[in-house]
Amino acid sequence: MMRKLLAPFFLILVAHVALLLGCSEADSLSSVNMKAGMWEISTEIEASKMPMKMPPTVTKQCLTENDLVPKSNANQGNCDLSNLTTSGDVVAYTLTCSAGGAKTVSKATVKYQGTTMDGVIETVMTGGPADMSMTYRMKGERVGDCP
Repeated sequence: MMRKLLAPFFLILVAHVALLLGCSEADSLSSVNMKAGMWEISTEIEASKMPMKMPPTVTKQCLTENDLVPKSNANQGNCDLSNLTTSGDVVAYTLTCSAGGAKTVSKATVKYQGTTMDGVIETVMTGGPADMSMTYRMKGERVGDCP
């Protein structure tokens, strides 16, 4: 039961990180203050109806001005991006995903500051093993050059 409950969290997390980093392909995002290179992003998840706190996840991504995320299997899900906006160095969007009878609606705000970033994603999941709310808190920093 716990495995079925946790699986959507990891799929959503991977989709959000890939989307967040890949959303710079829009012309309006090219002015966001993000220094290209290898980035390490730590994400903590708080979820309602979870009997235990989930451990943080850490990913490394090579980010550039032209292609902020390498191709990923996470991009192959059934997700729709909407309301993508930028204001200064803040990127905001809504992501709606569906898989296995569950639907998630996520609203994200991420701020880049040259070699650091932080963001919050508020997600509501319905139609899965249990309806629940999740909050993803992300912090990232540039850790070097890309290989």
